[in-house]
Amino acid sequence: MAYNTYTEKNISDKKIAKAQKWLKNLGSSIKVTGRFTIGMTTALYKFQREHNLPITGELDRQTWRALRKENSWFYRIAITVFPGIFGMLS
Repeated sequence: MAYNTYTEKNISDKKIAKAQKWLKNLGSSIKVTGRFTIGMTTALYKFQREHNLPITGELDRQTWRALRKENSWFYRIAITVFPGIFGMLS
């Protein structure tokens, strides 16, 4: 576990790297480093704003779940094939 001065929480480097990969998959220019950087905080602010989440810049449970959902292969295919239906469920 790495201590994070930006979130003041203990989050594993693996979890941070996974979140960075997910943010990158969604179009962020963030680097996947496994470290919580200012760039990650900025990417989280943007993601949270776009998904009507509390804008904290932290990798909290609600943000983690939303990132995981947006990166699930089923969800990504479904919104591409059936945008009207799945867009309403987001």
